[in-house]
Parts: sequence; structure tokens; C-alpha cells
Amino acid sequence: MDLQSSGALLRILNLVALADGDCSMEEGDLLESLAKQYKLQAALLSWQDRLSDPNDVAELAGYIAPEHHFLAMKTATMVAGVSRSTQDNSFINPEEDQLLTQLGEA
Repeated sequence: MDLQSSGALLRILNLVALADGDCSMEEGDLLESLAKQYKLQAALLSWQDRLSDPNDVAELAGYIAPEHHFLAMKTATMVAGVSRSTQDNSFINPEEDQLLTQLGEA
């Protein structure tokens, strides 16, 4: 995976993990595992300067090569669903679901 796609995907996964205001231990462990498995690199190179908003999932998705779009959606869904509290009524909390919707539309 090219560095631009890798950096954008890792940023999206981090945004999903933090969408509810907290990165759980399970989410952190999964992020680390995914980064190793897919050789994702956290370094955002010069393309980061072109971002109007580094928290905009749709804009970040535009920096992921088309052949990695399915991987982006798959791994973001994994991160969103890995940790849920007992009071959650759904598999994915509303904040994370909103980001997944934005990613899917992008």
C-alpha cells in the first residue's frame, strides 16, 4: 500500500476509534494489530498539508487509492464494532456509525 493511502486509512481508523470520545483498550489493540497486518504507517507526508480538515473522513477517503476502498470500509467497521459497553443497544455507537456512513458515501 502506498504511503498516502496508508496514512489516510490509519487516520480514518483513529477517528473512528475516537468518535465516541474514548479509545478503548480493545480499539487500541485492534488498531495496532491492523497497522502491523496491513503495514499501515502513521506518517502523514506532505499531502497532509493539502487537507482542509484532517478530521474530515470524506476528504481523507479521497486520498486512499481505489483498490483499498473496501479495506478501508472493512477495517473501519472492525474498529467501530470491537468495543461496546453493556448499555449499548446496537453493535456500533451512533458517533462511529455516522463516520462509517460518511466513509461509505465517500
